Amino acid sequence: MDPATQDADPAAIPSNSSLRNRLMEVSFQINDLYAQIERLEAERKSIATALDTIVYPILSLPVDITTEIFAHYFDDLLDDGGKLQIPVFNLERARHAGPLCLSHVCRAWRSIAVQMPSLWNRIRATSLQKNPPGPDWRKLLDCWLSRTGSHMLYLDFVGSQHRDVQTRLLFPSIASYSPRWRVLGCHLNTPILFPIDTIRGRIPLLRELDVRRQDIDAPGDAVTAFSEAPELRKVQLWHLPPDSISLPWAQLTNLTLFGQSIACAIDVLHQTPNLVELSLDLRQRPGEAPPTPVILHHVRKLSLPNAFQRFSKFLHYLTLPRLTTFDIRSSSPAQDDDVAAVLALFRLSHCVVESVVCGGRYEDMALSTLAMTDMARTVTLHANWFQSALSKLFVRIATNPTFLPNLETLYLPDCETGIPFAEIADMLSARWYNRGTELRLKTFHLIRKAGCVDHIPDASVVAKFRALMDDGVDIRIETATKHTFESSYYLRQVSMLTRA
Repeated sequence: MDPATQDADPAAIPSNSSLRNRLMEVSFQINDLYAQIERLEAERKSIATALDTIVYPILSLPVDITTEIFAHYFDDLLDDGGKLQIPVFNLERARHAGPLCLSHVCRAWRSIAVQMPSLWNRIRATSLQKNPPGPDWRKLLDCWLSRTGSHMLYLDFVGSQHRDVQTRLLFPSIASYSPRWRVLGCHLNTPILFPIDTIRGRIPLLRELDVRRQDIDAPGDAVTAFSEAPELRKVQLWHLPPDSISLPWAQLTNLTLFGQSIACAIDVLHQTPNLVELSLDLRQRPGEAPPTPVILHHVRKLSLPNAFQRFSKFLHYLTLPRLTTFDIRSSSPAQDDDVAAVLALFRLSHCVVESVVCGGRYEDMALSTLAMTDMARTVTLHANWFQSALSKLFVRIATNPTFLPNLETLYLPDCETGIPFAEIADMLSARWYNRGTELRLKTFHLIRKAGCVDHIPDASVVAKFRALMDDGVDIRIETATKHTFESSYYLRQVSMLTRA
């Protein structure tokens, strides 16, 4: 006998009959629940049948029209250069990616989306995980690539935390598709631990190449995989010395060199006579010999994307006689020698700069640049300035007819400060009504960045804007509202003028 029950009260021990009765009660309850489940299953089946008979308006569209809608949706995810603005192939959350977002709506949409290769051929992978990627990532990529049909591939693998591991892991999957590569962005840290040379001579459609390395001073392997690329026109090299990669330099029309030494970069530019667009962020290595100056007869656009570096150290090696667009992003206060270097470039090149793009925190370099480009017709400002600095610029344009005298278009696509509505209205009025036979300021677009609140302009200011718009001035003053979910965001522009 169990010692624990040895001294138990006999009245507390259930009898055989009570246990049998309780077992019967439990069995009846279970049977009732099974019966209820059967009734619910039958009801669910009838509801599903009724839903299947409903023809939703969106599903009544012909497949070709739905396909066109899907294509337009995907086009909205692309920037001006055709690159994806968001990672549609997110290695942790692929269910939130562009085409998968469509395929999760219903079976009909999934069937259409899976059979549209144009939804799957642009892959921008990203991962912010602390742990290195695993084999599941390659399986996911293989599945994705299998849906691309015969379309050209746009592959971007430069946005992840474990860039070198990711490229090494995923390269075997994308290598077999190299005859269809159109765009490729990847990291090639040293040493290169995967057989990249297997694609040599097998990239007939590659048009754009973005290759990055973390440490430019590390001894690197010579890269010859891209030496035979008949369609290659645009190349970006980040911290990868140009002399360590073999490319068809003479056929390039667009080149970005970031973090290169001045001497090495200028030497390579002697091999690129057909460049149309050039972007430089160079540094001077101690003890390097000065290079031979170069004349690039076809360059129309020069970009200096990171003015932390002293571009006065290398601009005097360049002559650009056909330069028409100058893009400078100033991340530090202007230095006299930098301003002088820009002016010398313009004068020695005898170029006519018609479009200027300025950006950065400090307005002095931008204002100095604008003062040098009196032939500029289009100005774009990516300016993180104080409102007072913007006001001074608008007042200067309004009151000084010799400052940007040929200005026709003024863009501020990502304004981060308060909007000086009154100064804008006065500037537009002065450059529209008081110009006589001179060129007028015809277009003004300002988009306020998301998350910023502005006051509504006074009624008198709105009246000025309305009068200018009625007379033909293209005015757009808008704010952008950001909607964020997972890795995606979209901008909805709302006109401030219509709110008054």
